[in-house]
Amino acid sequence: QDFGRSRVRWTAWWRRHEEKPRLQWLLDGLANPSAMLRSAAQEELAALCGDVVGYRFDQPRRERDVLRRRWVEWWQRRGFPVE
Repeated sequence: QDFGRSRVRWTAWWRRHEEKPRLQWLLDGLANPSAMLRSAAQEELAALCGDVVGYRFDQPRRERDVLRRRWVEWWQRRGFPVE
């Protein structure tokens, strides 16, 4: 997320998401409206497991959504509890 210097917004976000594993944060990041954040999530996921689905942060949203779901399924098949 990008809340700049807003302590209130960061604290609220953290309280809602602190229990989620980082992997879930990254997968959620693939659907973020910000191309910069989608790109960062894509790069970190690719560093973890390689480019397994062909996701690109700058693809049209519909294509990104399909490929994000494939990445979720890829992790689930390996036993990771992600949504």
